[in-house]
Amino acid sequence: MYLKSKYATSAFSLVEVLLVLVILILLAKQTWTSNLANLFARTDYEQLALSQHSLARGLTLARQFAVQAKQAVSFCGGHHLESSCDGSWSSGWYIQSDTGIKTYHLFPSDIQIRWSGFPANKKQIDFYESGHSGYQNGTFYLCQYGFIARIVLNQSGRFYLMDITTLSELGEGC
Repeated sequence: MYLKSKYATSAFSLVEVLLVLVILILLAKQTWTSNLANLFARTDYEQLALSQHSLARGLTLARQFAVQAKQAVSFCGGHHLESSCDGSWSSGWYIQSDTGIKTYHLFPSDIQIRWSGFPANKKQIDFYESGHSGYQNGTFYLCQYGFIARIVLNQSGRFYLMDITTLSELGEGC
């Protein structure tokens, strides 16, 4: 008579276990690589969004200061230490009045900013006591790693932010 064991023994062979491990490792590597790339892309997107909001905050502060102080104020592109309103918007911005520089912000070196509007090649935006920008209207273009953000300024000194898109969607850039 043949006795059957209560406990059946079944197992995977060493080759089967190794094959499954190799497949899992390849899937994990692919997932990790794509998630890591997305993480850096989000960081670039967020940095561009922060720069867009900083430029918008500067426009708001300059306009508010002009109205509250009842004097003309210049929103200048460039480095605040040079105090020359040289129009290099990629360096940063500062607010200047008759009494000196009020505040400033420097941009990261990998962000490019260009002003396109009337008048062309404007090195500063002047805000008057009324809050108007003296018929200076146009668009700021902020670019970084294939993304573009825009701020559109109208003649009354007000602005609005455009959604961040990729450069290929817009067809124009910095």
